[in-house]
Amino acid sequence: TLDVANASREIHPDELARCAAAGIPVTKIQVANDAISLVVNMDNGWATCLSVAELKQIWEPRAKGSVGSWRDVRGDFPATPLALYGPDATSGTLDSFTLAVTGAEKSIRDDYTASKDDHVTLSGVRDNRGGLGFLGHSYVADNLDIVKAIAVDSGKGCVTPSAQTVQDGSYTPLSRPLFLYVNNKRVGEKAQLRSFLEYYVQWARNVSADTNFVPVTESQRTEAKKQLEAAERG
Repeated sequence: TLDVANASREIHPDELARCAAAGIPVTKIQVANDAISLVVNMDNGWATCLSVAELKQIWEPRAKGSVGSWRDVRGDFPATPLALYGPDATSGTLDSFTLAVTGAEKSIRDDYTASKDDHVTLSGVRDNRGGLGFLGHSYVADNLDIVKAIAVDSGKGCVTPSAQTVQDGSYTPLSRPLFLYVNNKRVGEKAQLRSFLEYYVQWARNVSADTNFVPVTESQRTEAKKQLEAAERG
């Protein structure tokens, strides 16, 4: 039913197949980059960086009942209880995070506080000394007065999310592209939609930085223009 859909993850093969079965040709256009950021309470002076293995240890389904405190994660951490927050099962951020950290989309312990509203994650971590949450970096950048962002170590040292580390690929595995998925038929039928998308692709890079998303690189913008041209051809 949509002309355009925003997405923070790649479309699934089964979703693409359903589009094809319904006679809806779809084109993916990358319009920005993002990072999934980890945040802790302002009084947390022990966890400045977590490895991907430690993140898996915290968030995987079998962690429920066995990883309940920070000391369970690392022996020199305090025995402060973990209070976990993040997006709910409808979120592309959850899909991206779990795929990167636990190995499968939506594979996550079921005793964390899940919400559609990222401000629930922010306020939960703010109010709990043992709080840990994950969410899109733009929300974190806007709220560094109430939570602290921490680095991630994927095997090459601790890296914090930033425009530079996302664009150069060093903030891994929690960097991600952001997309528009467009209905090619509608693009061909609606001149105003084509104009909107052309404007979007041209200027999203400038707007991204102002809104604490990570702009596409010049090569990514060139590719986005090619993707839009393909959509316009149907």
